[in-house]
Amino acid sequence: MNCTIRFERNGESRKGVRVPANELWLDVGNALEPGCVDHHHIAGYASTLDALVRHPEYLADARRCAGNGQEIVVHLHAAPDLDCVGSYYAFLYYLEHGEDEFTGFFGPEGAGNPFVTYINDIDAGRRKVTDYPTLYAVFSALDDGKARTPQTDLQVVDKGLELLSVALRLLAEQGIDLATCDLSEYLPDRFEKECREVSAYSFEEELDTGRVKFETVPLWKKSGTGMTTEFVQAAIWKHVPASYNSYNAARRRGAVLTVVPYSIKGENGAEYTRVFISVNPDLDPENEYTLRPLAEIIEQLEQMEEERLYEQTGSYRRDHSQPRSREGVFSNMPFAATSDPWFIRPDGSLIDSPRSLSLLEYNGILNVIRNNGSAVKTACTVGIAGKGKENTLLGRWEQVPLSVWQEQNRELLRNAEGHIVFFAELESSLLRQNNRMLEAQCMNLTGRPLYEKHSGNVYFADYRTCVYSDLKCTVVLIAAYDGQEMGTLPVSRILGLPAEDFAEAVRGSEFVSNVKRLLCQRQSLLDYGGQIGRTSAVKSRELERLNTEVLALSAEMQKEDMIGDAVEYEQYRFIKKQFGIEELKASVMDELKLLIDESRNRLVSRFNLLSAYAVPFILLTAMFEMGIIRIDSFVDISGPNPVSVQNSMPWVLIGWIIIIGIAAGMFVSFRKKK
Repeated sequence: MNCTIRFERNGESRKGVRVPANELWLDVGNALEPGCVDHHHIAGYASTLDALVRHPEYLADARRCAGNGQEIVVHLHAAPDLDCVGSYYAFLYYLEHGEDEFTGFFGPEGAGNPFVTYINDIDAGRRKVTDYPTLYAVFSALDDGKARTPQTDLQVVDKGLELLSVALRLLAEQGIDLATCDLSEYLPDRFEKECREVSAYSFEEELDTGRVKFETVPLWKKSGTGMTTEFVQAAIWKHVPASYNSYNAARRRGAVLTVVPYSIKGENGAEYTRVFISVNPDLDPENEYTLRPLAEIIEQLEQMEEERLYEQTGSYRRDHSQPRSREGVFSNMPFAATSDPWFIRPDGSLIDSPRSLSLLEYNGILNVIRNNGSAVKTACTVGIAGKGKENTLLGRWEQVPLSVWQEQNRELLRNAEGHIVFFAELESSLLRQNNRMLEAQCMNLTGRPLYEKHSGNVYFADYRTCVYSDLKCTVVLIAAYDGQEMGTLPVSRILGLPAEDFAEAVRGSEFVSNVKRLLCQRQSLLDYGGQIGRTSAVKSRELERLNTEVLALSAEMQKEDMIGDAVEYEQYRFIKKQFGIEELKASVMDELKLLIDESRNRLVSRFNLLSAYAVPFILLTAMFEMGIIRIDSFVDISGPNPVSVQNSMPWVLIGWIIIIGIAAGMFVSFRKKK
């Protein structure tokens, strides 16, 4: 067939993007539609091959183009696995034989249907026999120990297709069990190297040399509506294993969890770390265990390492402009912070490093795994009510996974109309990394990625007590050592701890009271600011009232700022800064002062105007008093005629002209002033 293969990064999405008729995306693209067949994050499909067999109509455009002699471009993901190559094999079968024969062979009643079932099991991590040259063991050895490049990936596809053709021929002719059949005697000589490598691998040798050890570690387990931790057997490799499939041998020896590094930063020249962490599906058929809480902590550590790298280089290693996915597990914090987070299977059974690999030290990852019990020991959430009203206890928690507590409280935060205070006592395992982990957990709770954090939003009362605050919420996280009394912590008094009913103690604590008091101050200042904005400078009495009330509020605020306890004062001052109280107060005072000054200026201006108006009248009065201007010299109001004009001196006429001119000028000036 005239097909060209192109390898794409894992996680590439074609959802909603029209794929050209002569192209096909297989096991990559995150969509199930014409031109793109991928089962990742799509419920109801066990593998891409399963989706392909159930939707052959999505291949029709490619077959029509192939029939017209066009080149078909097939997009596979880099480092193709058995499901990827198996789906490509099935697509080639479809092109050659048509839809009816394709469905007849791979469908529920077809001879090739056991192959679909086998791929489904392999993709779920089951039936991976690697002690001898089975189909899965030989396929895995095709690139075992090689650096992955497009050239090596193409070789894997080429030899993988040949390997599958042998296995499917034996399936059709002899009805073999694909999971257990030894293919060494049926394969051509070009597979001799892979068969020899599979047979030569010895898990016992790795155990004897200490490359791998069994340890007991905590693992989260789903329990009803919540989760609990349970100690399980884990196989942990100290160095890169001798075989890609080492974990399968450990699983057959009872390992519930396997931790396999494929590159270790600083070892054998490796610049980055890649580690594969998975739950044994054969020992967990109901999928009761979940690695999600572990994956969240590791991803947060990865972001913290990127922050350090950013401080050194001024750039991020991963793309922070968009999340990995707009839906599903990768749409939530902390995975949504970058386009290339740590990968976690939606069912929580598998964790893998980012596509660009990890900046973390392998031993640091092992420390997190060994202390995977990071949980909320006790927590409560308080809604701050208005002035004169009781604060509301929105929820309380005991012994829940940190991720569960964060997710439930993020929902509360999204729907909240007012300010919320979150308090949680965490297990001390978080501190085994560093106290910046508490900072990352605060950001995770608020639904913001770590790189958006502003240093002013976080305050450490001590190395184990982190306070985060913004206008929407205030968070207090304490990571106390096991057995440590809460009453010994510096913040215990202002949080009302220890107490039998810690939630009620926190609700009525001085810390919460301080938050409420500052919120009330802020609201009062905002109210006064609104009143000032609606008040004209002409209303001097209103301004006098506002000025008196604002000065009284300022005096009350200064009185409340007088806190003797050093710890309480520091946290009070920190939260006050986050609420912008001082800036708001200064703004209100400045605006009020401007209006008062303007009102005073207008009063002085009116006085000056009245004074200016009074001067001419004073002058006229003086002129009349001195006899310079006399009414009887201008109008005779006696005698037989009531009114008669006398012969007037010129200066008398000039005087009256001046009077009329002054009156007209005053009238015009008054109109302009008004």
